[in-house]
Amino acid sequence: MDRADPYAVAAVALADGVVLEGQSVAKDQEVARLVDEDARLFLSKAAVGLAESRKQVAEARLASAQADWDNPIEARTRGRISRSDG
Repeated sequence: MDRADPYAVAAVALADGVVLEGQSVAKDQEVARLVDEDARLFLSKAAVGLAESRKQVAEARLASAQADWDNPIEARTRGRISRSDG
């Protein structure tokens, strides 16, 4: 299923106002802060992708098991069912 991906472009963003260009800074002073919203969106997208992949694996296993159930002779010749199983 092809869907438009609203998060196709990944770009790191900086929070405004931490240190301005040309401003003096002290040792160990925070000079920039990344906006974590981008990372959170990426993580959410990855979690959705993982769930979708797991669903596809489960559907493939179900289809394979159904095919073996519907055609036990073919499954046995492919070695998917042993003589003691069926």
